[in-house]
Amino acid sequence: MIKNLPVNIPFQICPKPTKIAQNVIASMKKVYDGNENKKKFNLVNEKLSAYAIKVLEAVALIKSGYVAAYGSIAKTLGGSSRSVGRLMRLNPYPLIIPCHRVICSDFS
Repeated sequence: MIKNLPVNIPFQICPKPTKIAQNVIASMKKVYDGNENKKKFNLVNEKLSAYAIKVLEAVALIKSGYVAAYGSIAKTLGGSSRSVGRLMRLNPYPLIIPCHRVICSDFS
């Protein structure tokens, strides 16, 4: 399998980061510095189900310093806490969608 990796293709370096890349980097820096990320992004969601999009949008609303339980999100949106947990495990946008703020109802 490893022998099929293309190792002879040079990396392409963009001379100046794109505007979206600059915004994402600035937002990630805010999160790492402990500040609230107020920037909103139009994320590519065409491969996600309607339910997954609803869950990710709900989780994006959880402010820094706050948490929500898997079950409370599921109850609000319809669905199960396991489905919310699965979506958090597969979160395609960590830090932008703060899946680390979704916890078990017993705070574990």
